[in-house]
Amino acid sequence: MSMGSALSDATVNRELTVLRTSFNNAKKRTPPKIYNTPYFALRKETTIRQGFLPDEVYPVLRDAITEPEIRLLFVIAFHIGTRKGELLAVKWDAVDLEAGFLDLAPGTTRMGRGAGYPS
Repeated sequence: MSMGSALSDATVNRELTVLRTSFNNAKKRTPPKIYNTPYFALRKETTIRQGFLPDEVYPVLRDAITEPEIRLLFVIAFHIGTRKGELLAVKWDAVDLEAGFLDLAPGTTRMGRGAGYPS
């Protein structure tokens, strides 16, 4: 990568996958827009997730958080494993504490489908 670009291998692979799909769709058109799809070598992804929080450490950390909003984010993240960006994008009107429900609207999740999580 040039000019100090900091794209992760996973990001580059997602972009290459979009490009490959575009070429494949052009080939499937009637009449075909192209006849040959170029080869796109994907990068080896090395962003394996590590450092999971042991169950016995969870209550210690949870109880050490004094701000209610931050504690709620921590509890939700631990129990449903949602991505940080998805969780930080949640608006308070999507949280129903009495019913114990979190509603992630379509377009706010990685797959864009939305999700609902009971507590």
